[in-house]
Amino acid sequence: MVMICHKRKIICLLIPKNASSTLKYALKKNGFETLPMCKKKLGHATLSDIKQLRNYDTISNYTILSVIRNPEDRSQSLWNHF
Repeated sequence: MVMICHKRKIICLLIPKNASSTLKYALKKNGFETLPMCKKKLGHATLSDIKQLRNYDTISNYTILSVIRNPEDRSQSLWNHF
């Protein structure tokens, strides 16, 4: 999922199983919104998808951030989930 805040000029790429639900909740409370393309693609968008947006020139100078997790912890969590 990709969330954006135009006021702060920040784009946040949320990766599943990396506290994305918690971050989504916190970001929405602080003025972030989900990019429209995420609603169509079940929330899975990439940086390439962002570059295809009509207003990419406007957001190309935004800060892009994401949270990643220790790969071993993530693998264990995925294993336990299934």
